[in-house]
Amino acid sequence: MDSHRKTDLLANQENEDDMFIASRWNSREDAMAFFRSDAFSETVEFGRGVLADRPRHVFFA
Repeated sequence: MDSHRKTDLLANQENEDDMFIASRWNSREDAMAFFRSDAFSETVEFGRGVLADRPRHVFFA
């Protein structure tokens, strides 16, 4: 999406199963539009075979 600026995957070096995805967007509204999109739903569905839990979204200002 045009409003997506950057995404980083951060891994806990002490626990290989603990990861954090940090995404930067132009606005919260743009991020929420992506989280409601079919593309995100398809990504989450694919990730169900890889992830232990559904991703949680935390917003930092």
